[in-house]
Amino acid sequence: MSEFYGWLQGNRGETTRGGSLKSGVWAKIQSWFNTCSIQMIRDGDNDILHISISKKQDGKKLKIFLDNVEINQEDFELIRQNGEEFNKFLTNLRVLKSL
Repeated sequence: MSEFYGWLQGNRGETTRGGSLKSGVWAKIQSWFNTCSIQMIRDGDNDILHISISKKQDGKKLKIFLDNVEINQEDFELIRQNGEEFNKFLTNLRVLKSL
């Protein structure tokens, strides 16, 4: 049984992959202009989610949504620069979303 499980849907249908405690699970999704990598691993009792977003070419905007809330590019850069504040940021988003 997999500790982690992932789904991918594209024009050739759905595929799934599992990951163990040792391997975790990792996915990379890209367009001609942007790349997003996501990895989930286990550290003790905590699941750790790593998200990396990069632009391959200028001129194309990237809309980012976290928990169904759109994050503008300036906010995303602040998150990237202040990694330890990320949990506080998500908490504030959930509070705003619930209003």
